[in-house]
Amino acid sequence: MKKIISITMAIMLLLSSVFMTTAFAKTASADEPTTYPASTIPGLDAETELEIKQEIFNMLADDNIGIDDIELKYYGALSDGSILILYQLPNISSDYILNVDEIGSYFYPYLGPDQVYIYKNHTLCSIKDAYNTGVISDAVLDEAAGILTFISKDDLKTPGLDDETALEIRQTILERGSMADNGYTKDVITLEYFGTLSDGSILIRYQAPYLAYDSAVHVDKMGQYNYTYGASEQIFLYNNHTLYKIKDAYDTGVISDTVLDEIAKILNFTSVNGQTEPTVPNVTDETKPQTTPDTVAVANVNNSNSDNSAIQTGQNASSALAATGIVTLLAAGALLIIRRRFV
Repeated sequence: MKKIISITMAIMLLLSSVFMTTAFAKTASADEPTTYPASTIPGLDAETELEIKQEIFNMLADDNIGIDDIELKYYGALSDGSILILYQLPNISSDYILNVDEIGSYFYPYLGPDQVYIYKNHTLCSIKDAYNTGVISDAVLDEAAGILTFISKDDLKTPGLDDETALEIRQTILERGSMADNGYTKDVITLEYFGTLSDGSILIRYQAPYLAYDSAVHVDKMGQYNYTYGASEQIFLYNNHTLYKIKDAYDTGVISDTVLDEIAKILNFTSVNGQTEPTVPNVTDETKPQTTPDTVAVANVNNSNSDNSAIQTGQNASSALAATGIVTLLAAGALLIIRRRFV
């Protein structure tokens, strides 16, 4: 009878050890967090990437576009948790006319396919709508302006020129060539003032986003001078509501030799006889300005629990070690009982 009781106890101990091992394995498996495929977007975690793509997919509601067709570009996370994101779709004709959104104290110029959106609280909307509806504050808008190609309304003020004259020149530039036809407005044209001449002419340089320039160095001969410049650095002459190339203004008699001498001193023209050295601007290919700065502080999105996850992993390891020890002791006890009864 005692042998039967001993055998029964040994079997119960073995069964208990098996049960504990199985139960612990199930508990450990239940504690593991949901895993996502690795994100392909630098700076964006996989879970958030999937959430944004799902939101865009729902917004488009196009049967010809799958969620995997949506490509994202991440520009950064702002202090309120908002995310700056751009999405692109394959084989979709894009509008390359310039769009200009007035947002608070800024103008936001962008080509159709290059519009950056705000993603916040599982909702995607334009930056303009996010600001106008109070989703983002002025402070957060300032952060976005520091990352993207916003133009501050203060940038439209030109030191050396009164506001009325500066506005007049910007309007003249807009009407020159095809800028207006391509969606440009006077609100995205900034000026740099170089001086006013004795006849009232104004020396000016202008810039606007997305303008394309050739990379060649140009040399214009005017009277006894050579004017050397890169296309993106060219300085113009504004006279009587008209914008001229300096050479054209001289060749057509708009300015005299005396005024040309004034310009030569201001811009360091080269003498044709070679007595002075040219000042050659730093010429670059400006096919399209970058919409992100060289350095962007990228917030780690949806990763606030990373430290807690590390702690939980350590706790699970300790629990596993303790359970393994208990199981080992139970099994050893069962084997010892059996050996004593049958040996």
